[in-house]
Parts: sequence; structure tokens; C-alpha cells
Amino acid sequence: MILGIVLLVLLFTPLSTPLSAHLHTSLHTSLRTSLRTLLHTTFDTLIRTNATTTSVLPLLSKTLRSNPSIFQSNTDRKYFADNLITASNLRIRYSHHLGLTLPPDSDSESALILNLHLNDELNEEMKISLSLNPSLKDLSNYYSFPISIIKILHKIYPQHEELKAILETTNSPGPISIRLNDPTYIPPSYTSKIADKVYVLPPSLRSQIMKNTDYISGRFEVQDVHSSKVLEYVQGNKILDLCAGRGGKTLGIACTLNNNTIDCYDIDKDRLKGLSSRISKISQYIKSEVNVLSEVTDNDYDCVLVDGPCSSSGVWRRWPNARWEFNVSKLPELEQNLTDILVEGMSRVKKGGRIVYCTCSLFKEENEDVVRNIDWKDWSKVNERRFPLNDEGDGFYVYVAKKIK
Repeated sequence: MILGIVLLVLLFTPLSTPLSAHLHTSLHTSLRTSLRTLLHTTFDTLIRTNATTTSVLPLLSKTLRSNPSIFQSNTDRKYFADNLITASNLRIRYSHHLGLTLPPDSDSESALILNLHLNDELNEEMKISLSLNPSLKDLSNYYSFPISIIKILHKIYPQHEELKAILETTNSPGPISIRLNDPTYIPPSYTSKIADKVYVLPPSLRSQIMKNTDYISGRFEVQDVHSSKVLEYVQGNKILDLCAGRGGKTLGIACTLNNNTIDCYDIDKDRLKGLSSRISKISQYIKSEVNVLSEVTDNDYDCVLVDGPCSSSGVWRRWPNARWEFNVSKLPELEQNLTDILVEGMSRVKKGGRIVYCTCSLFKEENEDVVRNIDWKDWSKVNERRFPLNDEGDGFYVYVAKKIK
């Protein structure tokens, strides 16, 4: 098919232009057509089946791997991935403009939604209403967020401009940050330093970092800058990471503090799988003893870090479809679970030690409300901070208190 198109171009085009130029242009045009066709097919599958976060990324990965003839460069892969994810995230905006219901009834309707995104055609009336005094429904339609989540965020950010900034940022690709394990390492020139041992690079260069031999050897980790800054509040000789997960914060602490003991635990044992190998991989940069626990028995820790399981709303821009999967009715359950975990963490701190509570959530129910649920009569507040969701890093919350009795 491609060869036939090329021959037609050569037959009917004057040869004042070099033959090779016509060949290249024709192949490029045909390739872009194939790329857009595949994008339409994949988007239709995604949006009409209400694909979940856990299925979107495998679908994207499988499509990229299965079509090497179409994805001939990183530019092609980025075009495909960015448009698939962004069009999916903004589905409410586009369907509202077109007067369509979700999910679409046919592949032609899903094609209309995708084309509206690709051609950057948006109702001027919608843009004007947004610039004046938009209702929460206007914000829901334009920024493509469920109205239930808009209402919760509006309580936290009552000023429309602040709320719009949060929504706009959530619809944009997040920056990629790296944290150095090896303090002597000099990062690539395309990175910029934004904190101690933390550097940022554009999202489009993520693939370069993941293939970097120094990353593979463990000289640095990929970790959000605000997540890295939470570690600044962790101190003491004996430390417990109570919700260690894959161990990102544990490893950050171990590469920063000297001659400490760091115990890491997670109730979900599957999340801890692989942590021992990660520890071995960067052992030459680790300055403290790190132990992976099957259960927690000690109650004499200098510091307990509680990075509890939450909605992860502060990092939703990195997870396609997460906003659609989250049910706000689960917030009371999440709040109670986080409160229980925080109480457990506090019981493991010795007098004079500290508790560090943090989440990657934007919601008060998982942050300030959890802290308010606690009886702090034997504690003294050290710090409380919200790290904003912005172009530099993800949304995080941290509360620190010292045990005085």
C-alpha cells in the first residue's frame, strides 16, 4: 500500500525536486496517517470500555511494542502516548462540547472526541465563560473532572484562580525528578538542580533517564522533588518506615543519614517484594543499616515515618484515568484507615522522638482531618506543610510532631 502511494506521487509530481525528497515526504505522510489511525483505534478501545488506570498503561505499552514499523522514533511514541492520555483525561471537556454522552455509543463518536483534541478545536463560549465567573459545573466540563471531586477541591481552594491552577496542572504532564544516591555523581547536562541532590528534567526526556547506565547501576533514583523534601523531616538513630511500599523513601533516608538503623515494614507484603534487591543494588551508597521487617515489635524509635495509603490525588497527573476510578464516598474509610495507621506509628515512638505523617493527597480528609482526629496531648507540633501541586513537583502534605511525655 505504501509503495503504491509512493509510485503515484512519483508518477504525477514534476521532477524538479529530487527523487529522494518525494520518497521521504510520501513515506512520512503515510506513516503519520498510520499513526493517527492506530491512535483512533486505541482511543476507541480505551474510552468505550472505560479502561481503568491499571489497564490503560499496559494497553499503551502493548500498542507501542506491537507496532515497531509505525513507531520509528521517540517523537512518534511521545506523540501517541501524550495524545492518548491527554484526550482520555479531557474526555468530559470534549464530550460536553460535542453534546455526547460517555462512554460513546460508537467508534465514530469516539473519533469525534479525539479529533476535537487533535485539532485543538474548543467552543469559544466555553472559554469565555471560564474566564468570567465559572460555575463548578463549568470547571468540571472544561477541566474534565468529575463534579464530585471538583466540589471537594473547591472546599480546599475556594478561590477559582487557585482551583483552576490545580486542575490545569493535573491535566499537564508532570516533571521528572531524580535524587542522587551517589553524592559525587554529576547529572546529565539536560537536568536542572532544584534541591539538595535533586534534579529535574522535562517529561519528554524520561526515556533517556530510564536507559541511562548510571540510573541502571543505582547512582540515582527517579523520585519527585516534593517526595524527596519530606525526607528532610526524618531524623534520629533508629527509624521506622511503617508504610515502606517499594522503599523509595527508605532508600532516600539510607543514602542520606550516617550510621543509623532503618527498619522498613508494609502490611502489604507484595509491595515490599524486590526491596532487598534494590538495597543490594545501591549498597555502596547506603550509609545506614537497613532491615526489612515481617512484623514490627519495637516501640523505642527515634522517628517513625507514616506515608499512608491514600487517594494519591496529588500525583493523578501521572496516572491516566485515576480521577474516574476514585469514588469520593471512600474518603471517610480512607480517613479512618489513615488515622488508625498514624496512631499505630505514634505508639512506636519513644519519648523525645518524632512522628512524620505524610501523604501524596490533595484532600483535607486524608491530611488535616486525620491530624485533627488525633489526641496530641503528649506531643508538641514541629511542622505542618502542604507542598503544592505545580510545575516543580507533585502535591504532598506533611505533619511532624515530637513526643514530649
